[in-house]
Amino acid sequence: MAAFSIHIQGQVQGVGFRPLVLLYAVRYGISGWVSNGVNGVQILAVGSPAKIAEFYNAILQQPPQRAIITRSVFKEIPVPHPVPAQFNIAESKSEGVPNLLITPDLGMCAKCRGELQNYHNRRYRYPFTTCTQCGPRYSIMYALPYDRESTAMHPFAMCARCRSEYNNTRNRRFYSQTNSCPICAISLYLTNAAGSILQSGASAAIEQAVQCLQNGQIVAVKGIGGFLLLTDATQPEAVNRLRQRKNRPSKPFALLYPNLSALRLDARVSAAEAAAFLSIESPVVLVNLLPTPNSKLAAAAVAPNLGKIGAMQPYTPLLALISEQIQVPLVATSANTSGSPIIYQNETAWNELGHIADVFLCNNRNIVIPQDDSVLQFTTAGKRRIFLRRSRGFAPTLLPPLPHAESFSGLAMGAHMKSAFAFQHAGNTYLSQYLGNLESWEAQQTYRLTLQHLKTMLNAQPGTIYTDLHPDYFATRTGIEIAAQSNAATVAVQHHEAHFAAVLAENGYANPNPPKEPVLGVILDGTGLGTDGQVWGGELLAYRAGKFERMGHLSYFPVLLGNKMAREPRLCALSLLYSHTETAQQLLQSKFSAVEWPYYLRLLAAGNLLQTSSAGRLFDAVGCLLGLGDLMSYEGQNAMYAEAIAARYAHGRRLPATCRYKVVFTPSGCADVQQLVAAIAADVLNGVQPELIAFHFHLWWCHWVKHVAGLHGFRTVAFSGGVFQNALLADLMEKMTRKHHIQPLFHRLLSPNDEGIAYGQLAYPLLTGNFTA
Repeated sequence: MAAFSIHIQGQVQGVGFRPLVLLYAVRYGISGWVSNGVNGVQILAVGSPAKIAEFYNAILQQPPQRAIITRSVFKEIPVPHPVPAQFNIAESKSEGVPNLLITPDLGMCAKCRGELQNYHNRRYRYPFTTCTQCGPRYSIMYALPYDRESTAMHPFAMCARCRSEYNNTRNRRFYSQTNSCPICAISLYLTNAAGSILQSGASAAIEQAVQCLQNGQIVAVKGIGGFLLLTDATQPEAVNRLRQRKNRPSKPFALLYPNLSALRLDARVSAAEAAAFLSIESPVVLVNLLPTPNSKLAAAAVAPNLGKIGAMQPYTPLLALISEQIQVPLVATSANTSGSPIIYQNETAWNELGHIADVFLCNNRNIVIPQDDSVLQFTTAGKRRIFLRRSRGFAPTLLPPLPHAESFSGLAMGAHMKSAFAFQHAGNTYLSQYLGNLESWEAQQTYRLTLQHLKTMLNAQPGTIYTDLHPDYFATRTGIEIAAQSNAATVAVQHHEAHFAAVLAENGYANPNPPKEPVLGVILDGTGLGTDGQVWGGELLAYRAGKFERMGHLSYFPVLLGNKMAREPRLCALSLLYSHTETAQQLLQSKFSAVEWPYYLRLLAAGNLLQTSSAGRLFDAVGCLLGLGDLMSYEGQNAMYAEAIAARYAHGRRLPATCRYKVVFTPSGCADVQQLVAAIAADVLNGVQPELIAFHFHLWWCHWVKHVAGLHGFRTVAFSGGVFQNALLADLMEKMTRKHHIQPLFHRLLSPNDEGIAYGQLAYPLLTGNFTA
């Protein structure tokens, strides 16, 4: 007889690990115990050495479906006295240094989905059914280890039958911490905006909510990570009413489809898109609309001027019941007011959403940490996944972790738009969910809440705080404040270098023995403070010998009225065409009032404006010239419209060898965007097809990159920045680089937008060897 201590680390809590270990112990005749701890799963195994070895191998080779094992320790110890008579699940231990991966929220599994529709099952139509393989995890956790008493399920005592399932080793809900049923139910009820109950009881509340949807009303539904606003997407009046109330005139809405078959009635869905739609993460997946949607989807109201829709499956039992009853696509958008984070508390929903939602479908289980739905799409040619938002289902764990020393503890604060923060702690890397634009006080409070919650759960005491170079970002100021309180060092990382560092680290360049050849980084986004004090955004950076270097950029053009320029593409176009007076007058003067036009011309003539190389503002300007929009109601609107019409032109065509627009360089080696915009303006005046112009504008970027890579001998090119959310541009870049035997590097696990900045800030010291300054 022998005894072994087994320690398993990784994503091993909230995935049914302890129940499976017990089953293996019974199978191999092992006595002892298994227990959750703040650093993973601890096992005492007593039995014959051969059987213990089989037991250990079974755990490693056939872990639970959702488990991810990152490390295991197998160590012989003295046989305890008395020898355990059997194997059991021991009480969890909360002592020690937290060191495990936090399980994200999981969409409904197939077995629970089947039970939901099985009239003979006792959980038939129960809107909160879960098991060890699905349901909320991260969003309901107060503390580690993951046990019912440290989650929002703690107030709900299990009934006798649920307790019996919980203790039955042969039951799928054996040791399921979220277990409940209609007898010991989480309460569901329908209210008005004052919080007065209109209908209690799950079935009646759902039925009335569905009736409201059929009548064209707006229903706020409390989900896993917060409230969603639902309305019938086949009723244009209902969709437009939601737009008016939410002050969201044009931004596309996500849609909830009952199933994949229903989605295929409205859209072309590739195999990769279908797999993502049906996955346990259940993100919103962008798919191409059919010319005539068969469900009578109000496509023009849902996604104006776009050829794509964002669709997700019902990932909770409640959403499945609603969707199954109504059998039409539903708008399912995050419940918030303009510029604010998702609302996740009942009282806040009643107070803040009363002017938007007609009724509220609430429950009495708390959401501890709010999360939006994740959003992704796939490129057409390369079939590569592009995250537009990494949140529910994916956050907060990120694998593989950055290869920092286990003793290294760092906190990266991220950026300002599309914010997220990152921790490196005990050898693990954590990247928060998408936390939005940090302009509003509410968004700043959610950022602080989420940061403090994860910091407390991990008991993390970061020794170094990484921030953006911009001193006025809320995230930067918060990082400096935390550093002052904890006597930690601070390191400011330039925005575009952080983007570049993120994509390099994702592709293995932060590892101990990275590839040695230099890499060209193509970093295209809207804004980021440069080391010269100007606003960067169209950057070519080199990474070689552990250093970042600015190789080139778009030629500078003036910033008109700060952030106003990012909302008004007409200002971008005027800034870029200012030196071409007659063309500017012909194309742009009518877009301004009689007061505005001379005022802006005087500002430009003064010549003392901040300068920018922003790729995002260039996309805005070209969209304006193409008649796609003079003013924008959401970030990236003109860029999305330009991509849509360019993709229509590109469909079915081969990649042309030449581009309509020549890449012209200034004497300092910058890509001359004033000349580019002048050429595009000339085509507009000559009546050239907007789709053709938009396509060749996309192609121009590829020729710029090809020229610079060839000139300097780069054989590897990395792409990052929010502009690379553009699937057409990413596809064209991949085709162009591979055609010229250049290796392209793209993000795979992160969004190319500013959500990845924090990860890049954490990777920066590994890539440069600079940990302190």
